[in-house]
Amino acid sequence: MDGSLQSVRGVAEEPDPGRRLAQLEATLSALAPDAAALISRGDGLLLTVHAADSGLAERLSITLEKLRAKWSQVMAETEVNFLFHL
Repeated sequence: MDGSLQSVRGVAEEPDPGRRLAQLEATLSALAPDAAALISRGDGLLLTVHAADSGLAERLSITLEKLRAKWSQVMAETEVNFLFHL
């Protein structure tokens, strides 16, 4: 996700508003399905693991929260670039 975040940040350097929008759309369309699947699978795994090993479930929960935070950061920066650079 860090690479996608860099791509989103780099959109501001593109002088053509149409190309900026296309770059934002391409970045999000490539990342969104994978991020959603990872978060969903992580939630399912967390429920399964919690019954057997609460310590492992806690570590998994922390990792899943980091993933959610990074995804939120990508979405927030995409929105800022979309609103202020078009």
